[in-house]
Amino acid sequence: MVTIVPSLIIASLLGGAFVMTAVAPFIRRITKYVPSIVLLFNVLISLGLLLKSTNEPVVEFIGGWEPPYGINLVAGPMGSFLALIISLIAFLISLSFLKYEPTIEEVKFMILFMLSVLGASGLVLTGDIFNLFVFLELMTISAYALVAYGRGGEGAEAGFKYLLAGSVAANFYLISVILIYASLGSLNMADLVTRMTMLKHGVALASMLFLVIGFATESELFPLHGWAPDVYTGAPPSIAALVSGVLVSASLYVLARFFYTVFAELNTLRSEMFAMLMLLGVLTVLFGETVALVQRDYRRMLGYSSIGAAGIILIGLISEILYAFIGALLLIVAHGFAKVPLFMMSKHLEEKYGTRDMEKVKGAFKANPKLAIPLVAGSLTILGMPPFLGFWGKLLLIYGLALKYPIIALIILLASIVEAAYYLRMLHRLVIQDGELKKQIKIDTVELVTYYAFLALLIILGILPMLLSPYLAGAFIELSNPSFYIKVAMGVMGG
Repeated sequence: MVTIVPSLIIASLLGGAFVMTAVAPFIRRITKYVPSIVLLFNVLISLGLLLKSTNEPVVEFIGGWEPPYGINLVAGPMGSFLALIISLIAFLISLSFLKYEPTIEEVKFMILFMLSVLGASGLVLTGDIFNLFVFLELMTISAYALVAYGRGGEGAEAGFKYLLAGSVAANFYLISVILIYASLGSLNMADLVTRMTMLKHGVALASMLFLVIGFATESELFPLHGWAPDVYTGAPPSIAALVSGVLVSASLYVLARFFYTVFAELNTLRSEMFAMLMLLGVLTVLFGETVALVQRDYRRMLGYSSIGAAGIILIGLISEILYAFIGALLLIVAHGFAKVPLFMMSKHLEEKYGTRDMEKVKGAFKANPKLAIPLVAGSLTILGMPPFLGFWGKLLLIYGLALKYPIIALIILLASIVEAAYYLRMLHRLVIQDGELKKQIKIDTVELVTYYAFLALLIILGILPMLLSPYLAGAFIELSNPSFYIKVAMGVMGG
């Protein structure tokens, strides 16, 4: 009997990448199946970890070395849930690879895709702050190349900007790790919880600031978001969706993990971090939604919408309010599932009409109902309309915030009204309004199945959100109870 452990997720992606590298020169055709097979395997492993974590988190000591000396992977309800969402989004995106007879360049693209997903999965599972840096580098370096892939000057410029911003962000985080390790001699998150009180205030403050700057950049938070709009417009649509729904969500998780766990015993510093992150979240929401309102470029509008969503999710994650926290996790799922078909629609506009300017493609989807349906459904999910999952996410988040932070809840409510204005305007232009564009858009069956798979998930989970509720509540308990995390991650409770 095979024991389900977190390293299976890492090993399968790494192994799949090596297999593709080895066989591509000889049997290139089969390489297009590897990402989907590996990611489906990871969906099943992540689901198994999530089910097991409801009783007791699954902890794995790499190489048999127990913490704090060795690296551990911790699959609690939070990490397992996010690993499942990451694997599921990546699996459905990877289905689009099946329609091609891959060239060597496309094989390289698929390998980089798997490595980026590997990095994101590692971020949400590792219990070691330096190992987290390694996974961050793996996730982002792969993403830089993916963004620049096959898009000419626009993609190259976006990839270069992402490279500059991401490299600086990673170095800021590494400086934070160095300060902590030099002072405390440990890299294990659980071990650091009790040791952090031994840090001098200046060192603790510096490490917190470097951490926040690094991951606020990776999470596209205002004013450190500068790389994001060009990435969303310059990257291949599938990669823009991956950045929005997977890479940013994994980075937001890191901020939450440090806030709830690593800095748990630093009361004054933690309060300063809370205020800083809340301010960044509110500014990001206001900036993202306001700028999205004035966009004519379809993908740039989606990009600024994603920036605004990152702010909303951050606020919910660090609110320390159960309802708002659960709402934020539901929004991670709803946002990730909805943005894939929404970004992919831009591909059809560009291929058919050579533009993303919504003023020039009025009525483009009116004659294409098969595409109009996932476009409308994805938009309504983002707006928080029933029967889609986004409804419960926004409802719980705003309700939870209203209990303790009514002003912030009001700001998010007003931002949602602005969001509704530009999404409904977009739907009116592309789906309802009459125009001269009545061409039928040719679409591959595999892509259409992918769009409707996301749509089905959004409806099913929107109608039956109780399927997720025990795991989301467990995630909140895990994050908000550092002493429990310490016992689990250090092996006191087994693993």
